[in-house]
Amino acid sequence: MIGGNKDLWSLSGLSLKNVELSFSANGKTFSSEFGEMLFTHKGISGPIVLKLSRGVYEQLAMGNKVWANIDLKPKLDEKMLRQRIHNELVETPKKEYQSLLKTLLPKLLILYAIKITGVDKHKQSSTLNKQEISALISFLKYFCFEITGVESIKKAIVTHGGVPIDEINSSSMMSNIVPNLYFAGEVICLDGPTGGFNMQKAFSTGYLAGFSASVI
Repeated sequence: MIGGNKDLWSLSGLSLKNVELSFSANGKTFSSEFGEMLFTHKGISGPIVLKLSRGVYEQLAMGNKVWANIDLKPKLDEKMLRQRIHNELVETPKKEYQSLLKTLLPKLLILYAIKITGVDKHKQSSTLNKQEISALISFLKYFCFEITGVESIKKAIVTHGGVPIDEINSSSMMSNIVPNLYFAGEVICLDGPTGGFNMQKAFSTGYLAGFSASVI
């Protein structure tokens, strides 16, 4: 997916694990997924991004603005996260802000977090005020940016659309309209999430269509 700005694109190559990615339009979240993702030179990609991409495309096609939100700490609610940060401040009060971030974020994300939160990287943790701590928590739970487009079909993992399944005999893959015409794979209007489902569909329908055609 394409989105963000030059600052976000500077994160290209950064991989995130165990995060929750969600997308919203018109103030409402329409999809979310937990797992792995990565930043590219144009925006974001990876397993959960690919899995949610169709919904994003549909919203963009309707002319809606789409926003991505990454929860970097999905297993901690804001109260738990605030307590964790408080514990760090108590245990290491002289630790600089940038060092505090090392306990919470991947190395490649630290400078970006410093810029977004607006806190001096050399500031001692013990001197962080409520607003600065809240800004950090907001970044960790609501890392948000606009999605402006999706990549071309050349980079697609699977396509959507094709011959409607109600026009195909599922026991042979032969057309219900044109005798001795068989369909398989992505020519059929049937697709699933990433993870091997679409390959299995292609293998299974291809085998069945080929076998059925051979015994005419």
